[in-house]
Amino acid sequence: MSVELVLWLWEVTDVIFIVSSLKQIIKVIIPHFDAHPLITNKLVDYRLWKSIISIMEAKRHLTVEGLNEIIRMKSSLNLGLSDEIQDAFAETLSTNPNQERSWNPAESIPHGMWMAGFTSGEGSFFVNIFKSTHHRVGYQVRLGFEIAQHIRDELTMATFTSFFNCGIISRYSEDMVKYRCTKYSDLNTLIIPFFKEYLPLGNKLLDFEDFGKVALLLENKAHLTEEGLNSIRKIKAVACLMNSLRK
Repeated sequence: MSVELVLWLWEVTDVIFIVSSLKQIIKVIIPHFDAHPLITNKLVDYRLWKSIISIMEAKRHLTVEGLNEIIRMKSSLNLGLSDEIQDAFAETLSTNPNQERSWNPAESIPHGMWMAGFTSGEGSFFVNIFKSTHHRVGYQVRLGFEIAQHIRDELTMATFTSFFNCGIISRYSEDMVKYRCTKYSDLNTLIIPFFKEYLPLGNKLLDFEDFGKVALLLENKAHLTEEGLNSIRKIKAVACLMNSLRK
């Protein structure tokens, strides 16, 4: 069964893929995610959402009891309930506490393609050029690969260091955690070969290709010359803000 494609433009730069047909959700979307389980905290959202779909499939959402069940689960789903809905169902929420978001994080990443897909949506390949008094050309080039997530996925993120066999995990704000690799030898021998085998998708692939071009220039010491540094600058310029608004 094919899925009816609905694409919405969101603001100017984003496109959203939406499946809203209950029949397609039941026949296509749920079987897919049952066969290929999520491994981040999003799995909790999926389980709550799937329970809501089951209520709707049985048409119990047309009853007061069924609707109250949905409201209770929705209060723990994603960002929760709007103030308006909370006010409208205050009695329901007072007698039915939020669903517990119990979850056992995966102990390892299941497959390289999972990481490639996750990176396509959440990862960033960086090329930074900054002034340096220790380099004859007056500038230093540094590469970096990173993935940032909400702190609730810290345990999953902690597996990334063993998966790539490099990099570090750190908290960079009160509610965010980041995997990061900036060591050139690790990028060149571990990160880049991995993503050559498991290619990212979309614009992230273009970011990776430009990232690889700069890495090759660094390997050949071209960044230590004015000509090589200018080549790196051109790659960044053509990339039109890597990890952002590429064309």
